[in-house]
Amino acid sequence: MRRLGYERYVAQGGDIGAGVTGMLGALDPQAVLATHVNSDPLGTALIADRLGIHLEAFAASGLSGDERQRVEFLARYAAEGKGYLQLQSTRPQGIAYALTDSPVAQLVWIAEKFKEWTDPTARSLDEAAPGAASGAASGAAPGVAQAVAST
Repeated sequence: MRRLGYERYVAQGGDIGAGVTGMLGALDPQAVLATHVNSDPLGTALIADRLGIHLEAFAASGLSGDERQRVEFLARYAAEGKGYLQLQSTRPQGIAYALTDSPVAQLVWIAEKFKEWTDPTARSLDEAAPGAASGAASGAAPGVAQAVAST
């Protein structure tokens, strides 16, 4: 950031950027005024097996009842909730074309994610539908999938 003319700065990062942003304060504490990070709290559950984390065994360790419930939820999510990630990380172009070609498929895809990933008291599916419709109308999915797959 100094090369860009900033002696002091704040930083924000999400997902992988959260890891990078989280390190900035340690790497340059005189310049970094604050950091803000955000990420999917279930992200670890999705890649637990790749990290060598065995959630079922962890849940059986000396955790409180609330902690055990949370880890058991993460273990279930790791077992049942990562199909979309597998598909999007290995065959993004195929799902992109399918969702672009079929507005019904795209609506079902979005509705399922909306149901699984949001607090039902916070927003309704009716509020999400216009965004889904604009995504379907744009036809941008195949290009985005190709760009992501090639990075």
